Amino acid sequence: MNQSRIGFASAILLLLGSCSTEPVPQADENDPCGNAARPQYNITVFLDLSDRIDTSWSYTPQWQLDTAVVMSIVERFREDTKVRKTYCAEGMIRFRADPPNPALNPCISSTEVDFSPLKTADRAGLWKGMSAQWRSCLEGTYLAALEEGKRTHWPGSNVWGFMRDVDSFMKPGYRNILIVLTDGEPYYEGNAKVEQGMEWANITSTRLKPYAKGSEEASLDALRKAGVKIMNPRATKTELDGLEVLVLGVRPSDPKNAHIFPMLQYLWSDLFQQMGIDSSRIFIQKAGTTADAKDAVKRFFSH
Repeated sequence: MNQSRIGFASAILLLLGSCSTEPVPQADENDPCGNAARPQYNITVFLDLSDRIDTSWSYTPQWQLDTAVVMSIVERFREDTKVRKTYCAEGMIRFRADPPNPALNPCISSTEVDFSPLKTADRAGLWKGMSAQWRSCLEGTYLAALEEGKRTHWPGSNVWGFMRDVDSFMKPGYRNILIVLTDGEPYYEGNAKVEQGMEWANITSTRLKPYAKGSEEASLDALRKAGVKIMNPRATKTELDGLEVLVLGVRPSDPKNAHIFPMLQYLWSDLFQQMGIDSSRIFIQKAGTTADAKDAVKRFFSH
């Protein structure tokens, strides 16, 4: 292992914290695992690998912040599995990243967990090894993205396109969760002309500046009056009733304008509501420290 990888591993170990999971309610004889009272997790994590990962926040590289947060989500999933006992474990968790890197597909596939079809012994083995597998694959994913972005260019991340088929990860009877790590400015070169009037696939601080006024209220009012929206990628598809969404790390590329964040927050919330997600299941967190993000994760899972 080279020095940079040792430093990576050390940083992650320092950043990771413990998770707590509430006890499973008593189940009845018709539902011995208590899934009706407390559905099992079905978690999808989306990583925005645009040039946002080539930055630092509070002296910590963004990829370290991201990895620590994702690993805290993985540990929360593992703790939930532990509380339920291996016999009842049927949870699922996976991650997707964009821009994609075909060379990493085997690695990403290896992190995908679905306990439901497995025998008890196989579940125990997968549970034991999944943290190391995730940590290794996240390291490879971020290092490859940083290398490629610096070697060629940064095309953005097609989070908008990902939303088009996000229902493919949902499953009835589960607590379906989508967690997006992004700077909150959906931008991808291939979506430059994807728009209908004032509804756009690409949203940046620069594009929002004309609507930033003297106050948050005036800025949001300007957006509404102009009809500015993130274009719904699922306009012709079924609504996503039952999906919960947490967006982490929102940080406008124009930090000097204090009103850009609430504008992005409004646009993301509006997008998810267009997609049929109830407003009470939408949480959008501003960028901060690892502790801030992990606290947001804890509150999200506990709500």
